[in-house]
Amino acid sequence: MNKRTDKTPAIVLGASGSVGAALVAALLRDARFDPIIVVARRPAPEVVAAAHDAGKTLHERIVPEMTPAALEAATVAALDGIEGDVEGFSTLGIGARTGKITVAEHRAVDVELNAAFARGLQSSGRVRHLGLMTAIGADPTASETGGGQPAGRATTG
Repeated sequence: MNKRTDKTPAIVLGASGSVGAALVAALLRDARFDPIIVVARRPAPEVVAAAHDAGKTLHERIVPEMTPAALEAATVAALDGIEGDVEGFSTLGIGARTGKITVAEHRAVDVELNAAFARGLQSSGRVRHLGLMTAIGADPTASETGGGQPAGRATTG
């Protein structure tokens, strides 16, 4: 938390996916979080516009070549100059319709990039908490828009 403003900065990796977009939208509605930093491969003008409409400060850190080394460095750089303790969130992961990728390709995103983000957060010395949101246990028949039910939850007809 920034003691001067009583706001908590948040940094988000994976904001372009459906879970990440929902997380950023929730952070924009939550008065406790400002500024919000989004680390992404490409700009997201709709997220910038939503932040503007919400009266929030949003910083985009674009990492066009998403390698572990580039992501770790960009994460540290994104936090430079941000005051107070920062909350970290990652929703980065392989999404729907990915049955044709190899285990190594899957691991490169779900494990290696998330680990690089965590190392960058740790190196910054500013982040004590990292929330990792994954699709573990999700319904494999769900659509990209979340049409399925979480594993273990019964549906009623």
